[in-house]
Amino acid sequence: MTIKTAKGILKIIFLIGGLLIMINNKVISQNETNNSTINNKVADIAKVPFVPIMWVSKETSIERKQQFAKPGLLSASKYKRLSEIIDIPESKSIFYSIESFKCLLTTMETQNKGYPNLRIHFASYDNKHTEAIDGTPIAGLPDQTLTIIFSPANKTKNDIGNFYFIRPVDGKVYQIKGDTKKYWIASYEHNKLPLLGKTIKQFKNAEENHCEENIKYNFSDTKSILYVKDAIEETFITEIDYQYNTCKITVSGIQIDFCAYTRKGQLSTEYYPGKYKKRLAIQFEYTKKNSSSGKDEVFYIDDHCNFNDRLEYTKRMIEETKALNNNDIRIRGFNHGDLCPPKICN
Repeated sequence: MTIKTAKGILKIIFLIGGLLIMINNKVISQNETNNSTINNKVADIAKVPFVPIMWVSKETSIERKQQFAKPGLLSASKYKRLSEIIDIPESKSIFYSIESFKCLLTTMETQNKGYPNLRIHFASYDNKHTEAIDGTPIAGLPDQTLTIIFSPANKTKNDIGNFYFIRPVDGKVYQIKGDTKKYWIASYEHNKLPLLGKTIKQFKNAEENHCEENIKYNFSDTKSILYVKDAIEETFITEIDYQYNTCKITVSGIQIDFCAYTRKGQLSTEYYPGKYKKRLAIQFEYTKKNSSSGKDEVFYIDDHCNFNDRLEYTKRMIEETKALNNNDIRIRGFNHGDLCPPKICN
């Protein structure tokens, strides 16, 4: 080998070595960038909360409220059937001030430490059998109209045994006695459920329309809805704080609308593929004060505060960091309450 050839080989070796060092440094730099990006994304979670798991899209919300109130081509609506049986207009919604609703959450937590689930029972006022609570008669209730009763539930999804009610007139939270609860729920189940059953009769063979304790015969529209408490707190504490601090919107109240799923049912997921067709449900809506009239009016988070960017952010975080253990129920916009039947009802 000549001296010239040896020098050529050494030059090639140095070039290859330099190239390898450059590639290694680039890989290290890229890894650092990737790690920094992931760390930044994880840090961003604290700054931009995910879309609430109980979020329902504006379009879906309006569609469900119409399903409850408007008649079909060949059948009366749930609202019309219920109004006719009580001979007065049925309630379409219930309004609670944000102070009253937060008082309810605080009261339930204080008296039922660490409860994991919350059941909402459908009921109807029965003024003939309403007992005085704390020595004070609950007067002024619209007799026979729809209402709801809140009940903390345990890990096995059974009611703990304490039942709560917010009186719409003054926003006071009551822990109602067993007999009052019994009569209010019985008034709904005995007088109204048979009529509501007629609105879902074409789905009589669907298993989700039968109670688990008697799946062959106990055909029924919705008796109650079970929610995970963490989802309730995220929606009515964390999200309301975000609306105030970031979106500069002061949530004034919670309007609970009586609604119904459409013929498509609850939006399809791996676990609930199109179930609960035309079933009775409730829709939680935020309200804010109208700047001109001072009245409470429903608003949708979809319309404010760069919501679409936030929704895309939530989707990306779920996909890239597996932040919710692939629980993409959050981004489907359909709410996640478990209806009874078929779930445990009490």
